[in-house]
Amino acid sequence: MILKIYDTPLVTARRLIEYLLAKMDKFQQERPFHLALSGGETPALMFELWAREYSQDTHWEKLHLWWVDERCVPYWGSDSNYGLVRTLLTTVVPIPGEHVHAMRGEGSPEDEALRHSAEMVDYLPLRMGYPCF
Repeated sequence: MILKIYDTPLVTARRLIEYLLAKMDKFQQERPFHLALSGGETPALMFELWAREYSQDTHWEKLHLWWVDERCVPYWGSDSNYGLVRTLLTTVVPIPGEHVHAMRGEGSPEDEALRHSAEMVDYLPLRMGYPCF
């Protein structure tokens, strides 16, 4: 792993978006690009910047977004990681709705874990029987 340190959060967000776009371009012809999203406020700047400055450069039709650590709260709640991304990115850019694989925080955590896991198995490539991003 190569560690990269940038001067500001803005530069860090730009470089990460540019890195992801380069990876998407590399694999664009081969398969969809699946991106696992972690939660919290840290990536908020990146989502906002992506929508505002990189939307035209992104092949939204190839990108699939997945939540991998969502809380069991409704998406409109202030603790919802999906709600944050929804506000800053997915309702602003032309990503197909079926490419946004959110966890449904309103339901039972056990039921939702099973549903979301089954969806991953249906969409993601498998490696040794497990979904792989």
